[in-house]
Amino acid sequence: MIAVRMGNKRKWLAIMRIEPKPMGWQFDSAMITDGDHSFEVNSESNVSWKLGAIVDTVKRRSLPSVQIMKSLSLALATLALAAASPAAEPPRLIEKAKVYPLAIDDAFEFRKTKSFIYDPRDPQVHRPAYSEMINFERQRIVFGAVNQVDRRERYGQYWDFFWRTKRPADVIVRFEYRQQNLGSYVQAQEVEYKGIKGSQKSSFKIVGDDYEQDGRVVAWRAIIIENGKIVGLNQSFLWN
Repeated sequence: MIAVRMGNKRKWLAIMRIEPKPMGWQFDSAMITDGDHSFEVNSESNVSWKLGAIVDTVKRRSLPSVQIMKSLSLALATLALAAASPAAEPPRLIEKAKVYPLAIDDAFEFRKTKSFIYDPRDPQVHRPAYSEMINFERQRIVFGAVNQVDRRERYGQYWDFFWRTKRPADVIVRFEYRQQNLGSYVQAQEVEYKGIKGSQKSSFKIVGDDYEQDGRVVAWRAIIIENGKIVGLNQSFLWN
């Protein structure tokens, strides 16, 4: 008997091996030798892959940091403008209020007036207040007073005038008033501004001996003077 071994001579089914193509950031020059290691990524990320080596020069920029820098720059610019703007001197008392002609100009206007009386001796004025704003104003006036003498020097009346000018101008803001014990006699305080523009606040007060001896202010008016003319006006109901 002759034994013959029959081999399987049919062709094997060829199955192509599929390998995933690595992405650019997955290249490892020590493991992958047949990849394309030379290509450029967009300029925004500043990543360069050259000659089989990975060079990462990503510029890291944080958006909050940029916003903080912008805010700081704006704050510095605001401080610089405030330093460059002319500062008003404290109000000065004038012996005799000169009369000026009335020439109201729409470029100047009083926007708001705030008046406040501080006199703890008067129960009609210094009543218990449940308003935080009133209590804060009372505490602000006596802030820094270390004894009763200092506090008495701050008894009196206070005014804040908020006004605005639409163009640069040299102006004088004057506060004219009549006090209870002086009859029709008119007194005045004024503040001078040079090259002023925009929203401003002028403050005046009648305190200390002026308040104790001459009494409370019964009528007043605030005026803005430019070139010897009254261009802005605000007055109390009893002023005439």
